Amino acid sequence: MRVPRVALLMVVLASLAATAYGQELQISPYVGGVVSSKIADAASFKSSTVYGLRWSMYVVPQFSVEASLGRQKDFRFKDAPADSRAYVFDLNGVYHMRREGQDAEPVFSRFVPFATAGMGVMRADNNGFELLKPNVYLLDGTRFLTINYGGGVQASRLAGPFGVRLDARGRTAPNMLGSAAHFFELSAGVTFNFMFPY
Repeated sequence: MRVPRVALLMVVLASLAATAYGQELQISPYVGGVVSSKIADAASFKSSTVYGLRWSMYVVPQFSVEASLGRQKDFRFKDAPADSRAYVFDLNGVYHMRREGQDAEPVFSRFVPFATAGMGVMRADNNGFELLKPNVYLLDGTRFLTINYGGGVQASRLAGPFGVRLDARGRTAPNMLGSAAHFFELSAGVTFNFMFPY
């Protein structure tokens, strides 16, 4: 999948701004699973593993702007034979509760809950196939607007720049195949936090 050029440009410009103005950046690779609701009263997507990368810039210690790119291994109806996957790009705001000054606190106190919400795009990659069910067609390369919302807990800089993160979020595609589709994603990963200037 080609990453949208506008999204890539936003990440590069924000990274340059972070280095210029002394901001904190966080990079978070993750892996998890996705389950979905019934689509258009006719089809259900297969549960799938998901993995990807989240990139955050902290505007203030309690709030960050986050871009993420993920790959859903299976994005097909439960009985469809074609191999298919989906790519998801999100742009979110993240509010971190009681995060300021956590470096001086005991390890268990560094686990900070957060809430997140944003919008994005989901793109089907069916290797040229159409996924079919009665009156339901999923074409290769089809894009869907998505809204995501959720939260989790993370601990930054447990050992140098290294930390951990757990996410639980819902993702809604309001107009997928003529109906709203709902996905639930649970993931875990590590975090790497960097302060600029060094």
